[in-house]
Amino acid sequence: MPSRRQLLAAVGAAGTLGLAGCLAAGNRDSAAGARQVDEDAPTNWPRPAFDAGWTSYNPNPVGPRSNPTVRWSTELPGLPTGRPVVADGAVFVPCSDTLLALDAESGEEWWRAGGEDDHYLRSPSVHDGTVYTASGGGRAFAVDAESGEERWSVETDAAASTVPTLDHDGELFFVGDSDETIYAFDTGTGEERWRRSLFGSASRFVASVGVLTVGTEGGEVYALDPYGERGYWRTKLGGAVQALAVTDEDVFAGGFGGPLARLGSGALAGAPRWESDAVSAHSSLVVTYETVYGTDGSGLAAVDAASGETRWTAGDDYFSGPAAAGDTVYVGGENRVDAYAMDGGVGVDDVRFGAKRWTADVEGGVQEGLAVADGAVFALTTTEDSSRAYAIEERSD
Repeated sequence: MPSRRQLLAAVGAAGTLGLAGCLAAGNRDSAAGARQVDEDAPTNWPRPAFDAGWTSYNPNPVGPRSNPTVRWSTELPGLPTGRPVVADGAVFVPCSDTLLALDAESGEEWWRAGGEDDHYLRSPSVHDGTVYTASGGGRAFAVDAESGEERWSVETDAAASTVPTLDHDGELFFVGDSDETIYAFDTGTGEERWRRSLFGSASRFVASVGVLTVGTEGGEVYALDPYGERGYWRTKLGGAVQALAVTDEDVFAGGFGGPLARLGSGALAGAPRWESDAVSAHSSLVVTYETVYGTDGSGLAAVDAASGETRWTAGDDYFSGPAAAGDTVYVGGENRVDAYAMDGGVGVDDVRFGAKRWTADVEGGVQEGLAVADGAVFALTTTEDSSRAYAIEERSD
């Protein structure tokens, strides 16, 4: 009888090698559909890009749609080095030399974690009360989400080269290092399950059901068996892969200075279904069934998921990765966080009416991605003198 991991890998391989993408068959990104609240839907943001597919999109409308106000703001002990995540009543913030846990309602500090040699902490992931991360000090570790007490720690051969990630079920923790090696660790014990060498350091991970998708600094995208037994396909993009997301088995990838691409499944197996020059997708993407949203420092672009055609553009200096919830997409710029209707309002290209919902002032530039959870948008900012964390919610009056 086949093992559970063989069955999961087979499911992933069948999707990657035998299914055509069906994103366009989903619900439209309309205000009417997106405002319907599913009481069982998650309100947390437990991974750097929300879910295992790294879509940065929660269909549940858990963020502010109008009248923004700052719930709280607090100074950080160092530079933010990744995207915040929100789970179990806390906001987990990676900083230059510590992992910080703040109360999501008040901003009060819960705990700090990290060793003397840890620097450049990566965005964590939270699963079943445990926080997982890796550092530029060549270490991966897990801590208790409530207390910050360390549960296990393992060394890697070199510094973490990208944001690590959990697999779909939270059983494996994947880490890539600057020596072009990726590791799979058991989430319960930290035991190394396998390692594999790549052509180039890993720059992005997505671990969906049965498939580990890896983007590299060398501009390649791999589809691998998450249990380390084989590879499914490998393809080359134009530049270092900076954004990666997986939905319905197709891969959306954006490279430095290169186009945004949708890489196909089925007979295409890694070949582009389309490429778009509308955005090169800095940091991360928002992916829904109908639309892909990205930023690259020149604005926010919305691209049709099925065809790659540009639907609309807006704004200018958005460097942080976008995040979305319900029918609203959020982006960070210099001294502000902006919210847009996901349908872009009405208009042509960047001349829009009814697109922008609100602007909230913050101190400094939003350099890392946002998180949307518990009725608020969480943002990390940096100035020449300090860094801060913000929670922005909707005024009740």
